[in-house]
Amino acid sequence: MRDRESRFKSLILGQGLSLATALAGLIMLWSRHDSWIAMALAAAISALMVYEIRARALYKGPNFPFAGLFMLMLAAITPGITGMLLATVAAGAMTLLFLCFSRPGETRTIFLIYLFCGLGALGSRSFALLAVALILVRAFSMRGLVAAMLGMLTPAIIAVGFGVYDPRSIVDIYAAPWIAGIDAPTMMAGATALLFGLAMFLPSYGYPAKARARNMAILGLTACAVAMPMADSANSFNYLPLVSLCAAYNVSHLAATRRLGWFWAIAVGAAAVLFYSMYR
Repeated sequence: MRDRESRFKSLILGQGLSLATALAGLIMLWSRHDSWIAMALAAAISALMVYEIRARALYKGPNFPFAGLFMLMLAAITPGITGMLLATVAAGAMTLLFLCFSRPGETRTIFLIYLFCGLGALGSRSFALLAVALILVRAFSMRGLVAAMLGMLTPAIIAVGFGVYDPRSIVDIYAAPWIAGIDAPTMMAGATALLFGLAMFLPSYGYPAKARARNMAILGLTACAVAMPMADSANSFNYLPLVSLCAAYNVSHLAATRRLGWFWAIAVGAAAVLFYSMYR
């Protein structure tokens, strides 16, 4: 019985089925969004995270389910380009933070992360909230905080200095209303990310030092990602890809490491397909 269950789990979470699911999700995303940019960003995020899970030893077990779950969730919510860029910056930022976890005095990496956040913040305040979240995810030294501040300010200084950006646009972006109703996709994705994140908190805490620190950072990002659309509900749709990113990781983590975890991977994937068919 145990061998049969193990073989079934290997099939469900294996590379072939997971990548086929990811391809199906990508096709579904194209049918909903009709944007090569969104598809390219989704594929890039998936490839990066599948690699990072294995390369950084974030957990033991198959890492491929992430790609399929992430693609299906994106297809279900039909993300905007701003949201996809936000998720891309967040995924890249976490990768760079992982590289300097054992080097708290590292400033060039932090500056680079916040340079991209500052560039995005010229068009959307969602990137400013991400910048705050990254500080909460990983404690910075004083030098790191200075590097982060300089990174955030540099794009605005350059753009305004060369006359290609009107500083009044910043006022318009950040003075616009922050509170509005939160839609169903945001609530569903947020609940999924939060519930599975909580389910993996204690198992992650028992990992060796490096894996524990990195998983705690991802769980911290999950908490912040769920809080962002509540703080800026007028732009809650921008945070959906980031919330889906965190949800896909936590579901994949549980599926790969818990007994019968594959059931939840199937359940979340099926729910995403159902949501896709209902709101197509």
